[in-house]
Amino acid sequence: MSQLVNKFLAQMPTLTLKGNDTGSTANPADLTVAQVQAMLSIPTSSSPLSIAAGGTGQSTQQAALNALAGAVTSGEYLRGNGTNVIMSGIQAGDVPTLNQNTTGTAANVTATSNSTLTTLSALTTAGSLVISGSQVSGGIFGAINGSALTNLSAANISGILPVGVTGGSGLSIATSQLTGQATLAQLPSIADNTILGNNSGSTGVPIALTPAQVNAILPVFTTSLNGLAPASGGGSTNFLRADGTWAAPAGTGTVTSVALSDGSTTPIYTISGSPVTGSGTLTQTLNTQSANTVFAGPSTGSAAQPTFRALVAGDIPSLSATYLLLAGGTMSGAIAMGSNKITGLASGTATGDALQWGQIGVASGIAGLDGGGKVPLSQLPSALMEFQGNWDPSTNTPALVDGTGTAGFTYWVSVAHAAAVSGLTDPSMVNFQVGDLVIYNGTKWVLTTPAAGVQSVNGAQGAVTFTMATANGFAGTYSGTALTVSTTITGLLKGNGTAISAASAGTDYVVPSVTTLSSLSLPQAQVSGTSTQVTYIDSTGFQGGDSAFTFNDTSKTLNATHITATDFTGHLVGNADTATTATNVAGGAAGSIPLQTGSGATSMLAIGTSGYVLTSNGTTATWSATSATATNNVETFVLSGTDITNQYITLAHTPLAGSVNFRVLGGGNQLEGVGYDYTISGATIVFHNGLATGGVSALVATDILQIQYEY
Repeated sequence: MSQLVNKFLAQMPTLTLKGNDTGSTANPADLTVAQVQAMLSIPTSSSPLSIAAGGTGQSTQQAALNALAGAVTSGEYLRGNGTNVIMSGIQAGDVPTLNQNTTGTAANVTATSNSTLTTLSALTTAGSLVISGSQVSGGIFGAINGSALTNLSAANISGILPVGVTGGSGLSIATSQLTGQATLAQLPSIADNTILGNNSGSTGVPIALTPAQVNAILPVFTTSLNGLAPASGGGSTNFLRADGTWAAPAGTGTVTSVALSDGSTTPIYTISGSPVTGSGTLTQTLNTQSANTVFAGPSTGSAAQPTFRALVAGDIPSLSATYLLLAGGTMSGAIAMGSNKITGLASGTATGDALQWGQIGVASGIAGLDGGGKVPLSQLPSALMEFQGNWDPSTNTPALVDGTGTAGFTYWVSVAHAAAVSGLTDPSMVNFQVGDLVIYNGTKWVLTTPAAGVQSVNGAQGAVTFTMATANGFAGTYSGTALTVSTTITGLLKGNGTAISAASAGTDYVVPSVTTLSSLSLPQAQVSGTSTQVTYIDSTGFQGGDSAFTFNDTSKTLNATHITATDFTGHLVGNADTATTATNVAGGAAGSIPLQTGSGATSMLAIGTSGYVLTSNGTTATWSATSATATNNVETFVLSGTDITNQYITLAHTPLAGSVNFRVLGGGNQLEGVGYDYTISGATIVFHNGLATGGVSALVATDILQIQYEY
């Protein structure tokens, strides 16, 4: 059999080529124009591809061949030397030995190399006819001559498919009986510089196409498609444009010289190499300029060419949103100074001003800190107390004297001492109690009592316990906090500065002489005289000088039955013998107390309950269970804005006179009185002078007051 011919290939779509662009060995496929362009790397621009890019760098076929061959010498051929392809003369080893043609009859034909079978007498029964593809050349069987080729089934044919049959009665094999694939070697030979394809305009048998026919199939490139360059039409003045057309460049004439100059009003470049009349380089170099200048338009006036000049304020846009102005402006973020400093800062004088280093530790500045992180004592106000230790007023240890000391120095009294201390003249510096504080006010030492209360009892200090011994006819008993005193002495009492005893008539007092009286009104202070004149009163009346004495009413004698509240004014004084009848003046019980209830009216107040004391309710006297012991109380106030507006605070109880200790935390104790710091009206404490609004130490909201008092 010979090689396949084109008519045995399947028909192809128009404008397609048989080929393989898969990147590996595969069956031929119908390739489109775009696939062929990509596979053949056909350029899509007017400039030929360089050799490095896979082209020749030439625009004609002959020039391309010459570029690939290199130096072309007559009589030489392109020849491979095992390494490269070069132009060279043909070598003897390049020509193979050719076998002779073979004729005759053979029972078996075994082709060991490509050959041609010219005559076969008859193949009537053939078990197999095997001709390998490597043994067939030329694309077709050269000839099969004979009368017939019969009984040849598709199963008896393997290997290459028959391409053509000549002579004999013919060979007909159905397409369904043809198996296998044709390799490139089995395709028919085509002319040099041709491509297998179909340009018939419809599906048909592939043919060998010339370059001209291929060019006719491939498109010309456009602004959006790859393709061949269009025909230029010849000449040397036109150039291929991006729109796929050839055109001459704009402009006419001949350039003989090119020059460069700086046309600025004030040139900023120096030009060298100008003009260029053949070949050369034009060079422009910036001129040097003065330091601290910028290239800008005019600083004022109309627009003009820019020049190098100094920067002015108008060149810089407003940067207030990013940078702080030299004067005014408000910062909206932090300044990171690092190790740098802000210098030249003026001393702050108003709220919101910054303070500088020189204002630390000076008047109207801020307090500094010592090495321990504390405010030095020298920078604290004198009103602030600084504890110095204990002080014994009985020995003045350590020694204190007015005019010597540091304001705010404070000592704690460790020993009670009632007397004054030499060298300390303030009125408060007396009657010292343990726990009192002694403070230097910058001029002298003063005493303050931290806890208000009883300072002394009958000259005694500390924990005082009362005892009362029976002496001079007196005895005392306690019930709770009430003291009851009783006596066995009758008659008038007298005191001698030390003790109380009974008074003696005629010695300690005198009864005046009485002879005849129409009426008698004798206050106790007016009774004097001797015992013969007024002795005592019994059931018969006055005994003594006149037993017939009548009182007010002549029908009544002066005796127990006639002495009534309406008949008698003044005082009756009796002795042990007459005391019983004397206490029955108003019919009161034993122990009752005479009580004047109105003008000329007297009643007896019965003795009260044990432990009760005689008090006044503002109208009359009465017995009351009121305790003589005061209650100590401490109240703390955090001042509000309303308190400052009112200028007073109200205590929970009405304090006892002289018991209030008013202290401002951080400001010390305050003095009571209209001319001092506060006054007290009932339970209300009113601010005055320095503490009042506008005062040198005016109280403000959130100040803390501590009030200690008794009620």
